[in-house]
Amino acid sequence: MIFFKAFEKFDDYIQKIMNDPRMKELSETYEEANFEDAHGEEFATDWITNWAYTDNVENRWIILLGEYGTGKTCLTEVLQYRLICRYHEHPEGKLPMRISLRDFSRQFDARTLLHHFLDHNSLGHIPIEFVFTLIREQRIILLLDGYDEMAQFMNPRERRACLKSLADLSVDGARGILTSRPNYFTQDEELRVFESLYSALSQRTFYVGERDKRYIEEEKAIDSLIEEHILNRYERILRDLTVEQTENLIRRKLEGDARGQRLILNILQRTLRNSKSNDGGRSLSGKPVIIAYLLVD
Repeated sequence: MIFFKAFEKFDDYIQKIMNDPRMKELSETYEEANFEDAHGEEFATDWITNWAYTDNVENRWIILLGEYGTGKTCLTEVLQYRLICRYHEHPEGKLPMRISLRDFSRQFDARTLLHHFLDHNSLGHIPIEFVFTLIREQRIILLLDGYDEMAQFMNPRERRACLKSLADLSVDGARGILTSRPNYFTQDEELRVFESLYSALSQRTFYVGERDKRYIEEEKAIDSLIEEHILNRYERILRDLTVEQTENLIRRKLEGDARGQRLILNILQRTLRNSKSNDGGRSLSGKPVIIAYLLVD
């Protein structure tokens, strides 16, 4: 069957992730991040895992939003590791493919995106058509991290081409998560991108030829595709760690080092007190990326 063929072809990738000591430690020490938004409050990893294994055509793409330092990249790495471990035990399930979009400074199409994953995971021997088959069979979960870090290097036309590629994959059956800071992925911002692309033609006061009309219709068709499959998305918001979560993470990461625990906790407590007096309680102490810097060996 197709999933056993997939398991065999991707076995080197699976073993590479499962045997990576950094990934294993990250999963074991990870402080479960929370979603907190209009859909409710819950652990992000639990919710995403349930989503990944529930066939829901309406929510094929999840846009995971979070401010700088909330742990979006860390979350996608933990998901990659845990979903691969699950796939190793149950190869009839979903295979996660994590791709760092910050690696792209130019626009890509669907094939370029998938080739990038294969080449960077020593899977160049796998035919791209086989990957598309797995996508159509709902066997792939795409974890695309850092839309905002990619978008800042692209002009509107290039960003739109990338979104079209994701929409094309969605039409083929792809399910995925796209992470970004909120200000880089708003519907209004992207729709303004679309409008700027053909407004010059549609606002002409002189004769518009058949070729121009076809161009406008083609562009509008692309807009509809992107809006249907990407912009009309299901959005979740990742929140900073609470004080209790932050302290738990530090104690777990510095287990056996009581002096180190006291030192880092004292630094964060001072940061929290200062932030409460300056901005009403918002603090860098709840951001996993800041904690990671403090815990570097």
